[in-house]
Amino acid sequence: MFEGYEKRVFTRLSIDAAVKVTPPNSQPFEGQARNISVSGICVEANVELPVGSEVKVSFLTDTFQEIEARGTVVRVEECCLGIRFTAFDGPTFELFKVYLLSTADDPDALENEIVLNANELPERL
Repeated sequence: MFEGYEKRVFTRLSIDAAVKVTPPNSQPFEGQARNISVSGICVEANVELPVGSEVKVSFLTDTFQEIEARGTVVRVEECCLGIRFTAFDGPTFELFKVYLLSTADDPDALENEIVLNANELPERL
């Protein structure tokens, strides 16, 4: 594999949003989203969780609609948690997709990524 090989399928978008992360059997904590994609989110937080931890993630869109997803911590570095989304309920995923498309510099390219990589999308409950 090449040094610095990029495994991401979906474009990351910079966002500035407060995020609530809820580990199972633990108190939720607040963090700040650094970037987001269809498949995951990077959250700055003063809490470390082990890689593999299952969490719920929620945040508000610019129009104050709540997005909630299930995810797995896949990376921990420099006060940041890399969380891969594993599941959304159906209506929430559609709201999330609309939010991302409205945030993207090139919504058509993002829409193409979603269509071409449908097998990489988080599960819809």
